[in-house]
Amino acid sequence: MTNDATLQRLQELTKGLFFMSESDYPLDIVHYDAAEAVALSDAEVKQMAGQLSEAKVETVELAYFLRNMTKTAPEADDAAKQVAERYQTLQAFMEQHLGNVKVYRIGNREVVALAIGTLPDGGLAGFKTVLIET
Repeated sequence: MTNDATLQRLQELTKGLFFMSESDYPLDIVHYDAAEAVALSDAEVKQMAGQLSEAKVETVELAYFLRNMTKTAPEADDAAKQVAERYQTLQAFMEQHLGNVKVYRIGNREVVALAIGTLPDGGLAGFKTVLIET
């Protein structure tokens, strides 16, 4: 799959999805002409996320980051189950089509999350969102 096709599919998969925390923020597609995700320093991650240099950076796996979005309670309604299925599809796509996918959480209370991996033809792509954690 080409970079353009991968980015197009990411756009389709994230359309209308919101990351639920103490507030709901959309998932915005990001694309960077950068080295592979394995070589990113905290300073590079903060710059990519547009965050201050003193902000804390934490790295987590995509499955861990999306764990509350990909599961539903047995009593969940159909709409909640559909959203969980969409997140499962997004996670599977990113893990299959992007290399070394990681989620970088930048900040404390208002956390910018950058879920990115390496594109097939070089560069980085994924999504960016915001979490409110008080």
